[in-house]
Amino acid sequence: HNDNKFSDIIRFEVGESEITAYYEELLEMDSLVVDFKATGKVYVGDVEQVSGQTPNDFSKPVIYTLKNSRGETRE
Repeated sequence: HNDNKFSDIIRFEVGESEITAYYEELLEMDSLVVDFKATGKVYVGDVEQVSGQTPNDFSKPVIYTLKNSRGETRE
């Protein structure tokens, strides 16, 4: 789990269809864990994400998919 808060070391820009993160410090980007709130289920690839638990490799773009109760998805 991350010892630092993202807001202290990473700046986010939210666009219409993507979120871009900028960071200045050296971080081990290959296994970061993100805390999030979402309605429905959240996936990266085929892996369901659990807020504050599921590590992801942020050294390359990570695409989150949201799936609502009707089975509709949005990246």
